[in-house]
Amino acid sequence: MQPIKFLLQQQTLWLSPESCLYWEEAAALVISDLHFGKSGHFRKEGIGIPQSVFKEDLQRLFAQVQFFKPKQLIIVGDFFHSTMNNEVLLFEKWRKDIAQLPIHLIKGNHDILHKSWYKENNISVKNQELSMPPFTFVHDLVQKSEAEMLR
Repeated sequence: MQPIKFLLQQQTLWLSPESCLYWEEAAALVISDLHFGKSGHFRKEGIGIPQSVFKEDLQRLFAQVQFFKPKQLIIVGDFFHSTMNNEVLLFEKWRKDIAQLPIHLIKGNHDILHKSWYKENNISVKNQELSMPPFTFVHDLVQKSEAEMLR
């Protein structure tokens, strides 16, 4: 199945069947909720998820980067699922192959790696939103106070 062209706010968006979109005018590939490291996290907890799930997800992302040839990658939250694990290390190797591609991450609730890790891997991080007119990218519109989260 081929990407579908969609016009919004006088911008050309290509909706991919691979759960991402390409914003033509910004030369940006936009994706969210990859949850890299989820299968590794679940395996640590004794839940049998094959590592091939992560490899297939990473290959699918790489294929979309090769297909659209974006000048930037925008990840709208939940890039990684948990703390450091082998899948994060595999991503680091992939990142070195595409070091020239700027990656912008709008943090999601699962993006809990230390900020130094993002910096070392040349990933710019926004805590709440990324504004690129005419669009603003936000992972979660629900803003909770610290007191609400502790309840």
